[in-house]
Amino acid sequence: MNRDKHVANDTNLTPCSPITMTQSLSVHSADSADSLNSPDSSDSPNSSAPIATSTVITPAIDAAIDRLSPHLAAIARASYQDWTVATWDEFLAIAGEQEPDGLPQTQAYFYTPWMRLEMIPLGKDHGRLNNIPLKTATLFSAFRALKTVEYINTTLRKSGELECQPDLSIYIGDVTCLPAAGNEVINLDQFDPPSLVVEIAASSIADDLGMKRLLYERLGVREYWVIDTRQRSLIAFSIADGRSGVISQSEVLPGLDLAIVDEALRRTDENDDAAITRWLIETFNREKL
Repeated sequence: MNRDKHVANDTNLTPCSPITMTQSLSVHSADSADSLNSPDSSDSPNSSAPIATSTVITPAIDAAIDRLSPHLAAIARASYQDWTVATWDEFLAIAGEQEPDGLPQTQAYFYTPWMRLEMIPLGKDHGRLNNIPLKTATLFSAFRALKTVEYINTTLRKSGELECQPDLSIYIGDVTCLPAAGNEVINLDQFDPPSLVVEIAASSIADDLGMKRLLYERLGVREYWVIDTRQRSLIAFSIADGRSGVISQSEVLPGLDLAIVDEALRRTDENDDAAITRWLIETFNREKL
């Protein structure tokens, strides 16, 4: 699994039939108008967890699953289709290994007692739109002299409870304790969670707005952005005390109007990336004056 790529912009900072969520919970899609307009959410999976979008397993993944025991293979296959009940040890046995022995091109999530496996998106929209929140946060922070450290597709782990691999994680501000250089996961038993996490969503939009949002509430991040690649739009949540609510102004990047992110996303349909970068620079420079 390609799970630990990162980039920092301030180097001076220190056989069974698995039970799936669809079978065991009465759920509704979290991207309904009622859910998005609600000021907060419960941190219980029973409240608003979505039915996940199923995944077609590739031959390479299928071959890797076949190397598992029948019990673990059944859980793994179910986890590519929906959130599936598993123990922490079962999750690590399935998803905790690196290639070549682990599951290739897979992102893994655990929110006790559920696990979810997803193929790493390879589509062009996901690849390109991933740049927009990163570019916006980096440029805004540069203009406001904020310290940031940014990680792409990096595993965050709270042992025995939670694991995720957001598309983007950013530590912002007075961060005095960060993981040392290396390709290990970020151990949240030792380090604070990121200030901001971002998921780039297409077919996974209901999952990103539902179960993953609950996971990030429990994880303790302060802000969560979901980029809807189909609508070219941002849905942003502030998180406090294990609950989240929709926001239009960033709280971890004070002064950032999130409509700027929306506009940058829309501009990808007509402009090249350098033009969008120039527009962001002009916008932030104008606001600073």
